[in-house]
Amino acid sequence: MTERAHVRAVVRVIFASGPDDVLVNNAGTCVQAEFARQSLAERRHEMELNYFGAQHMVEALLPSFLERRSGTIVNVSSLLGSAAAPTTANYSGTKAALEAWTQGLRGELARFGIRVGVFVAPHTRTELGVRTEFRGVVSLPVEYVAGRLVAAIDAGKPRFAGSPVYTMLLRLAAWCPRFMEARMLACVRHLLGDAGAPASVEARP
Repeated sequence: MTERAHVRAVVRVIFASGPDDVLVNNAGTCVQAEFARQSLAERRHEMELNYFGAQHMVEALLPSFLERRSGTIVNVSSLLGSAAAPTTANYSGTKAALEAWTQGLRGELARFGIRVGVFVAPHTRTELGVRTEFRGVVSLPVEYVAGRLVAAIDAGKPRFAGSPVYTMLLRLAAWCPRFMEARMLACVRHLLGDAGAPASVEARP
């Protein structure tokens, strides 16, 4: 996903079986750590996969969508793109960037009959979901979230939440940002160091 040439080669294989109608950009990673304890390589990889990986996929599939003047692009984001949490500062930034790019792209492609939207996934019991910790946050089954994703594709809305609870949380993030900031901090406060400043950025390669 991070290699543009590789993505284009894979898409050519997909097109050998016929045109594609829907693109779901779901690939992503998260290194849960304080920013100053995260290496530059880790931060760059998060951005390369979460943001530029989605761009590589859209770039490869877009000519086909434009030629047929149809298609649906769904970029999978996170509540953290709207309400960032400590220990995921960089990851939150990648999702915020993804959502802003999606909004701009939607305006560019609407006149061609191409739908572009964001699916705000809830905390899910995937491999990534299991290794990230947010105290008090319920992790939902993959099957439930997949069903909501299919509903998002069918609905074609600019933004679709992964559950009714996340619909409410997104509204709170927009209307009561300070409240949500405090709640996100409470979920990860136990992961923050107690004494002194975290390790300096320069200490990591």
